[in-house]
Amino acid sequence: MTNPYGIALQPAPEFRFDEWLANVDTDDGLRLADIEEPFVYLYNFQSWCPGCHSHGFPTMKAVKDHLEAAGRGHLVRFVAVQTVFEGHDTNTADAAIDSMARHELSDIVLGHDTGPPPTVMVDYQTGGTPWTVIIGPGPDRIVLDNGFHLEAEDIIERIEQHLPDPASAAADSTPSARNEQTMNTPAPNPTTDELRERLTPEQYEVTQNGSTERAFTGQYHDTKDPGVYHCVVCNESLFDSDQKFDSGTGWPSFSQEISDGRVNRIDDRSHGMVRTEARCTNCDAHLGHVFPDGPRPTGDRYCMNSASLSLEPANE
Repeated sequence: MTNPYGIALQPAPEFRFDEWLANVDTDDGLRLADIEEPFVYLYNFQSWCPGCHSHGFPTMKAVKDHLEAAGRGHLVRFVAVQTVFEGHDTNTADAAIDSMARHELSDIVLGHDTGPPPTVMVDYQTGGTPWTVIIGPGPDRIVLDNGFHLEAEDIIERIEQHLPDPASAAADSTPSARNEQTMNTPAPNPTTDELRERLTPEQYEVTQNGSTERAFTGQYHDTKDPGVYHCVVCNESLFDSDQKFDSGTGWPSFSQEISDGRVNRIDDRSHGMVRTEARCTNCDAHLGHVFPDGPRPTGDRYCMNSASLSLEPANE
């Protein structure tokens, strides 16, 4: 059954409520478009909600403490919003402020959305409290995760997979490293309109809606040309042709990524099956699936859609 709650992999809706209780500097309130941090951790709660206090608040604090200890706290804006859909007499603004203080989170932006119904619940299609939404970087501010009782470890992993390694980032900031950067550097994530204009209808359906091209029809299913395969959406390098092999399936297949971390693996339980979906770590485009029946030494078969890929021939 399809989960009716929680938009995901869609542009994050702008905030529509106006009651901000703490840590907002302007009279106009906080708007998503004005947030400079790459990520937004949006926590929906109600002060009377037992699960909010036993799980939701501690999870947010654990994520916040971890990122700050790692020197990455400045990359995430934490926003807590009391989304009051019941118990209006007890889930008051004062109760929300007290709840934040109780969990040592008084330095976080705090909003109060009473509706009715609460606009955050309507726009993000949340199903109650505690509810957590992770919003990613880019012009469209894509919703990366949206769910009930998300675990701290999963949230941290989701955020950190989109961040550069601190050592690599420091090395890349040197003049020599900047001079060595090439045109193959991944481009900023394009907007939905830009994607529709630039991609073919099939490329858009595959990368943005998770469709699958028909076997033996893709541009690269039997290509043997040397080169590097990039994500067709963001130009991130994903696979080297040296790791491509003929799987007989009708889709381009690879035994491993060009380097670890380029492809994000996600549990996929759609269509009555249990599979591992492959998505571009940089832009979250759907690529295909990963199966455990590939050649040694990895044993992996990255079964990709040609529509998700762009081949850069060698020596060009």
